[in-house]
Amino acid sequence: MKRSFIISYCATVAFIALQVFLLTPPPAKAKVSSDTTLTMPAAPEPEHIFTEKDNGIFVDIPVGSTLLVELPANSTTGYNWELKADDRASDIVRVLGVDYVQPKPSRDGTVVAGASGTFQMLLRVEKKGVYPLVLVYHRPWETDVPAAKSWKLGINAVE
Repeated sequence: MKRSFIISYCATVAFIALQVFLLTPPPAKAKVSSDTTLTMPAAPEPEHIFTEKDNGIFVDIPVGSTLLVELPANSTTGYNWELKADDRASDIVRVLGVDYVQPKPSRDGTVVAGASGTFQMLLRVEKKGVYPLVLVYHRPWETDVPAAKSWKLGINAVE
């Protein structure tokens, strides 16, 4: 009697959980540019876009502005771009979202295995100050190996 009640109860809970999972809509994708999307709800249009060629520059960016960093990446190699946080200035810039955009297909619609895509990080300047934005390209499990690449942007958040 007690055992059949427990089995019935567990089956009911599993059934309800499955219904909730199946009926919950997926998160909305916000449009960032004509051919890329960031997988985060209500992502604002970035006011500043920085790429690999902007490595090492120092820029003035108004508080409240959003910026998008786009760097070449290849997720099939195990390498990822990762923010190297500066705890002293972490309240100046806030990460809104991170995404990996797959490489574009060729004319025949196929994507070459191992082709590079694009890493994207959307950030917002929260308050006045100087923030050294540093991204490292590495394999997260290789803790005793130096990063393959790094990318730096000095941000002077101004009013």
